[in-house]
Amino acid sequence: MELILIKDFLDPLFCDAFKQYFKELEIHVDDWNKLFREMNDEGENVAYVLKQEDKVIGFIQFKEELLSNWFFEEKFGFIREFWVNNDERHQGCGSALLEACEQYFKQQDIHLMMLTSDPDAQGFYQHHGYRKRDEIHALNELPVYVKQI
Repeated sequence: MELILIKDFLDPLFCDAFKQYFKELEIHVDDWNKLFREMNDEGENVAYVLKQEDKVIGFIQFKEELLSNWFFEEKFGFIREFWVNNDERHQGCGSALLEACEQYFKQQDIHLMMLTSDPDAQGFYQHHGYRKRDEIHALNELPVYVKQI
């Protein structure tokens, strides 16, 4: 397996993976190029794509964010999107992507991770040390999970 860092979301490798992800979610996109350009325009988005030979197995898309108020601020790593091909699940691929993401943030001296998760994946995150934080609310209304790394 090969782990590839992506910073340009027009990269065909990422585009292929993301299209597979949205197909699985049954989300229709009229203009894929516009979507990928917007990802680039947001800045600071990063992803890892995992592939084996010529087959994309999955990806994890993430970015650095900032929690702040009038007195404190803390950078954290936010996992935006995360997908592993159905045929490759439960074989360590998701764990490899998550570990790569966490290592990326450690190298940036960021030690807090945050994400939202649908019910199907919550056990995966809990297995990897993420804890549900009921007092933190996300705009997508999904549960929030946090981990110190």
